[in-house]
Amino acid sequence: MNLKKCLYKNNRITYSIYVLLVVIDSLLSLVIAALLKNIIDIASSSSLSSFKLVVFRCSMLIAFIGLISISLYYFEALVVKRSLTTYKDTLYKELIKKAPRTFYNEKTSTYLSGMTNDVAVIENNYIKGTASLVANIVLFFGALGLMLYYSPLLSIVTIVFLAIPLLLSSILGNRLSEQEKAVSLENSNFMAFIQDLLNGFSVIKSFQAEHEVTGLFCDRDRKLERIKFNKNCEIGRIQTVLSLGGTLPQLGVLIFGAYFILRGNNLTVGILVSFTSLLGNFMKPIMSVPQLLSTRKAASSLIDKMEKELQNNLLASGEVLKEFPDAISLNNVSFGYEDNTILNNVNLKLNNGESYAIVGESGSGKTTLVSLIAGMMDNYSGEILYDDTDLKNYNLDSISEQVSIIQQNVFIFDGTILDNITLFKKFDKDLIDWAIDQSGLRSIVNEKGINYHCGACGCNLSGGERQRISIARSILKQSKLFVADEATAALDNQTSHDVMTAILNIKDSTKLIITHKLDEKLLTKFDHILVIKNGSIFEQGTFDELMSKKEYFYSLYNVS
Repeated sequence: MNLKKCLYKNNRITYSIYVLLVVIDSLLSLVIAALLKNIIDIASSSSLSSFKLVVFRCSMLIAFIGLISISLYYFEALVVKRSLTTYKDTLYKELIKKAPRTFYNEKTSTYLSGMTNDVAVIENNYIKGTASLVANIVLFFGALGLMLYYSPLLSIVTIVFLAIPLLLSSILGNRLSEQEKAVSLENSNFMAFIQDLLNGFSVIKSFQAEHEVTGLFCDRDRKLERIKFNKNCEIGRIQTVLSLGGTLPQLGVLIFGAYFILRGNNLTVGILVSFTSLLGNFMKPIMSVPQLLSTRKAASSLIDKMEKELQNNLLASGEVLKEFPDAISLNNVSFGYEDNTILNNVNLKLNNGESYAIVGESGSGKTTLVSLIAGMMDNYSGEILYDDTDLKNYNLDSISEQVSIIQQNVFIFDGTILDNITLFKKFDKDLIDWAIDQSGLRSIVNEKGINYHCGACGCNLSGGERQRISIARSILKQSKLFVADEATAALDNQTSHDVMTAILNIKDSTKLIITHKLDEKLLTKFDHILVIKNGSIFEQGTFDELMSKKEYFYSLYNVS
């Protein structure tokens, strides 16, 4: 993967035409300078026929400038559209290759910033900036050549005076890159902060913490704007110093040019006026190129940063899981973060086709256990064997094909009910109808219609409706391992019972169901109940077996 190359993928000819037009547009200023010399010299010679010829050339030049300008804007827009479309498409295609277990440990704001704020910088400073850089270099040598042709002596004077702004630009130009990086980093942090605030909106309101959180927002916002202010001030300082430094060569050329005319050094007024115009074209690259290089370098670093992020923790290659194992075994499995142990020395065997209810107090390790079994995390100690092969040796894509997961937080796309059930894939209509019936979604589909628009994040649906769509989605996949983490938490008791019964009736699949609803009618339908306490499997057995033991599960059931 090379994100820089993808900017030009299937776009090289268009980009070449765009760069050529930018160069021509810049060089037209040299043509204007040459015509300016002719007009003044002709005015001095009082030749009417030559004046008519110059007027004709000016008319043709105006028409040509208009044609180049229209073409330039068109190709610039076309290049930006193609480049950024390919860039963002490639970025997302590489992002989606990541393993879930590694993606969840990363800051999503990095990718949000990479596809929004950073893209704007790449457009202006890398795509357009590269073309401007080429045009300025060509303009520099074109202006220099024309100046040497008109007056080598005056050209030497010009170069001497230009040494001052050139020195200043080399000193100041490199400081902008660090400012751009700081702005990008703070943009990413600010976006992550906003995400947290929006996700916790209901919590903020319920705790009446609006004033305190608003203060935090204002502080973070001011910090971002302060960093942006520093960057803009740096740009202003560079431009001011270069602008003041550019005044010296202009005055020098006028003074020495006038002196050479008075001394009779074969220099005309037309050449001096044209020279003054050429001087601006000659100085523009000197003033612009360092900043263009600096901002291009900063944009390049943003691309490199994103490429590095994408290359971290991709789905590892490994053995393909062709058939679901007859048994999944956990041998002395432990998991935790630093000093926080979540699972401790778990030993367990899950038989294919059987159902397991996982119960226990909040924070006991239930979600972590099923996440490890489903391959969503791999930084555990011990063994998780799919038959005789350790889970870590399998390609995660092949495991994902065998697993369906329903989590507490349901994700709904901004699409129709049908789109969210199928996730935009093609399925047989009878199979879709079966999944709708099994998930308890039929009444909602009958009421709203299969093409009802769910809205962003399912804002047009209730929590129960979103959960049922998620269950239908998982049922439709017909996976061999079915994992549900409080899948029916948002449903009423009767609907919850019906949906869980439907899930348990799915044939040829292993079911791992985390539940806090200790409903006897439902729990008796499970082949096994796993009772988790303090990161370990404290008890396991059928409902009747555990109740007869009158230990931890018995207490949980009676309290509930």
